[in-house]
Formats: sequence, structure tokens, C-alpha cells
Amino acid sequence: VNISNLAPSVLTAHLEELFSTYSIDSASVHYGEKGNHLGTGEVVMKKKDVQRALTDFKGIAVDGSRIVLAIVEGGVGTSIFNRVQIVKKVGRGGIQKKRSVNSGTSHIPIQLVKKVGRGGIQKKR
Repeated sequence: VNISNLAPSVLTAHLEELFSTYSIDSASVHYGEKGNHLGTGEVVMKKKDVQRALTDFKGIAVDGSRIVLAIVEGGVGTSIFNRVQIVKKVGRGGIQKKRSVNSGTSHIPIQLVKKVGRGGIQKKR
């Protein structure tokens, strides 16, 4: 569950406390590269609790900011390799889609395979 419009005073520990009555796996507040509070966060929870959380937190303000919850599909089981595409340059600076990594791991650049490790690129059946 993505949470937006968080007040800058809200910390990860506060999200953990707010959602403690749900079966959560993790909670976090998002910060920028320079440590600035982005006003967003996320809570990973069991599917059975998502709809209840959306209902329970509808119209709720925390530290004066009305928070907004949204379901984010995917989650832990979604591999980054299912979203990677190999692209090639076309002419003057343009980029053309070549093929998706989903068509097989043999098209993944060797540098990426070395960084991740050969065992890290596996398709789930």
C-alpha cells in the first residue's frame, strides 16, 4: 500500500505503529537522495488486510495532513528482470526498443549478469 501526503514529522516507526493492527511485513517512509522527506511511504501487508486498511484510513489526517492510501500491484515476488528491456540507439540520439528480457535471459548484457550473478536471473514457473 502506497501512502502519500504524509506530514514531514511522520517517521517509519509511526507507520509501523499506525498499521500495527494489520499483518504488515514492513513499513517505510521515503526520503530523497539528500535525506529530505518526500511525503510518501509504503506499508507491505497481507492481501487480506489491504481493503480493511483502505477503508479504515479513508479521510484520516496525521499531524494535520490527510493521508491517501493506494494499492500498489506487484510486491516482493515481482522480479526487476521482468521489467528490464534492452534498447539500441537509432540514428541521432533516438532510442528504439529492441526486445524484452522476458524473452530469455541470454539477451541480458554480460555486465548486468556479472553484477547480479547468474543465479539471480531465474524465471518463476
